[in-house]
Amino acid sequence: MRITMGLKIFGIVRINTQAYTLQ
Repeated sequence: MRITMGLKIFGIVRINTQAYTLQ
């Protein structure tokens, strides 16, 4: 459960980073 939560947070951060880079 803790690992899944970590991956979810990591995914959100990664998506936000890509979106910021595209801007």
